[in-house]
Amino acid sequence: MSIAKIGRGRAYPEFGGIEHELDYLAELRQRADDLINDLDDETKSKEQDGHSIKQLFDHMISAEVSWFSKLRPQQTSIIPKTTDYLDQFTRSACTDKQINDFIDIGPFKQLAHMIRHLQWHWTYHSAQIGMLRRMLDKPYNWKFA
Repeated sequence: MSIAKIGRGRAYPEFGGIEHELDYLAELRQRADDLINDLDDETKSKEQDGHSIKQLFDHMISAEVSWFSKLRPQQTSIIPKTTDYLDQFTRSACTDKQINDFIDIGPFKQLAHMIRHLQWHWTYHSAQIGMLRRMLDKPYNWKFA
């Protein structure tokens, strides 16, 4: 068994304001949603190398809910299942917050770092979904706006 490579540490560039960062997070969610919204349930659930598109997409939603629930624990009574509702959930958790607010949630000491991590998380797993689409012979043409 080979030893896993230890990856490059994450560096975060300067942050925009809270609305700018949440807008970018919403864009990444919408891109991921666009990757899957034309697929039938059977395709979404088909496993390749231990992963399915549905499993990855549900994981991305659950991760964001988990992190932002720690920011505002009283929000956890309703768990978002769509990216539109997730956006409302996340923005609500950030009400009255500033991008550089101190937090003590997991490895994050600043709200900006948690948001940037989730941006990376959506990007990372969206790429996996793109690869699964290819493996399932469901091409997707990436394009610029």
